[in-house]
Amino acid sequence: ALRQQLHQFLESKTISSRLLVRLKRFISVHGSKVNRKAQHSAFLDMLPETLLMDVHVEVRMPILASHSFFADIIDHHKRTAASVCHIAAREVTPVAGDIIFQEGDDASCMYFVVDGVMQYTLRSTCKIHGGTTVEEVPHEDGALSSRASIESAQSFAKRLSYKPAQQVAKGDCVSEAALWLPWEHLGEFVGMAPATMISVEHAPLASILTFNREQHVR
Repeated sequence: ALRQQLHQFLESKTISSRLLVRLKRFISVHGSKVNRKAQHSAFLDMLPETLLMDVHVEVRMPILASHSFFADIIDHHKRTAASVCHIAAREVTPVAGDIIFQEGDDASCMYFVVDGVMQYTLRSTCKIHGGTTVEEVPHEDGALSSRASIESAQSFAKRLSYKPAQQVAKGDCVSEAALWLPWEHLGEFVGMAPATMISVEHAPLASILTFNREQHVR
């Protein structure tokens, strides 16, 4: 079915031979997985909103619970957590070679790796308000997040130049800073093998938390 759709698409578009080769290679390697994904998507589209929300909660909530901030919301504000799972979170399924973001891209999401293998390569540093230098670095548990340092940009950049590409696998998270402040990605995040991730987008998360702000004021 995918091969037929590809031919129909190519008949109506002007596609370069180089892109055509890439499309055919993708269908050959990943066609069966894409077919399964399309079937799953069609099934979920059939569900009523309330039932779909329950599915999203049961699938996504255990992943978000690995982070202390979301775990606290889940423990104390179940309805808010359910809205986050249903509205702000979504599945991302990259294949090998897919670039999720690159250095200089505006950041809008935090990513939780559910399975598969990704790779993060730090390319540069940046500054936020007050001249503080920031990088996306591993937590002690291996997850990638943000850290601020009051070191000089020069010495900080020198230290970063020795950082190799980092493998990001099940249980790791990337780009938490995107949820809390205006952020520009400092490196490249790319798929090394078929993977599944849960992304949490800043804008809907902020809207949900703002709407429920009275629940979060203690």
